[in-house]
Amino acid sequence: MSLEPSPAKEKTLQPGKWYGRIAMLCALIPLVSWCCYVLYLLFLPQSVHMAANVDAILVFTGLPCLAIAILFGLKGIKTEGRHCARMGLKLSFLCVLMIMMAGFMDSVFTSQEAARRMQCSSYSKGILLAFHNYSDTHGALPPLYTVDDEGKPLHSWRVLILPFLEQQDLYNQIRLDEPWDSEYNKQFHDRMF
Repeated sequence: MSLEPSPAKEKTLQPGKWYGRIAMLCALIPLVSWCCYVLYLLFLPQSVHMAANVDAILVFTGLPCLAIAILFGLKGIKTEGRHCARMGLKLSFLCVLMIMMAGFMDSVFTSQEAARRMQCSSYSKGILLAFHNYSDTHGALPPLYTVDDEGKPLHSWRVLILPFLEQQDLYNQIRLDEPWDSEYNKQFHDRMF
């Protein structure tokens, strides 16, 4: 048995392993950014109007990284770094799935936002039409509020235009001679628009 130290093995740079590592690293960059984008869409849907700018950033930064990952992954498959190259390719395909999922979620949220805008626009038009019809019927716009004999406020203009918003039944149930916050009239507060 010899006590002499064994000769140190020289570490050589093996390009195949580096191809696989570069593929994994380049695939992880867009994967992380697209995961953050999907979380952004899930938890902050009210700010979808900014999504077009985020989409452009993701496309111009993520797709080149993805292309490099696929290129180096395919090159590394044929060398010693097969494991890393396979992992890089798997991550690349996962990125492609994330791109499709982010695009789908963006379109869903954009259509929901458009539906909300249309609903608000419809409500606004209905209120304006009710004002116009009230003015045609009574010769003037509704007052800000009605008052009793002592001058105390009873109801606002919202109650007065109810019949013109197809809410005649609700209007008939409200006691107009009592204040809006009386015990009886409080039951109708949640049914007002």
